Amino acid sequence: MKKKNQILNSLIGKRYKYDLLENGFSNEDISIGKKVLNSKRITMASYTRKFELVFARKLGAKYALMVNSGSSANLLATFAAGNPLKKNHLNRGDEVLIPALCWSTSIWPLVQFGLKPVLVDIDIQTLNINIEDLIKKITKKTKAIMLINVLGISSDLFKIKKIANKYKLIIIEDNCESLGQG
Repeated sequence: MKKKNQILNSLIGKRYKYDLLENGFSNEDISIGKKVLNSKRITMASYTRKFELVFARKLGAKYALMVNSGSSANLLATFAAGNPLKKNHLNRGDEVLIPALCWSTSIWPLVQFGLKPVLVDIDIQTLNINIEDLIKKITKKTKAIMLINVLGISSDLFKIKKIANKYKLIIIEDNCESLGQG
């Protein structure tokens, strides 16, 4: 047990420490937050709409939709990928490849929709999905890949997009820890 702890401690050394948040709120953020609270309209009001527009523009996206949490974002993304009005959509029983290092809030929406999560090993250097194992796990039942970009380190999206295009797979990305990184 002592040897196992030594190995674990060496893996979680300084090179694997990442601050998830530094100076999360500016004075301007706090001031706007107070204005929102004083307005007594704390959901989906003008500040939310403005944020959605600015956020979409920053990402180069057509739309952005504010939700209450990353958990809800994953649920919404999963169910949107299963929209039967889309030509290429997920169906109950489809397999979705997901890294073994994941959040319950990333895997649970797959289960809620009726999909079958298939765990893929991670790359110990990045803690993201291992591309070689990802390729090995693709079957005829595989219809999507759920990416989770951990601790500010993004997955190799260029390689993963090529794989997804080759096998006609949908990519769902949980990027709440890595937005703006890469």
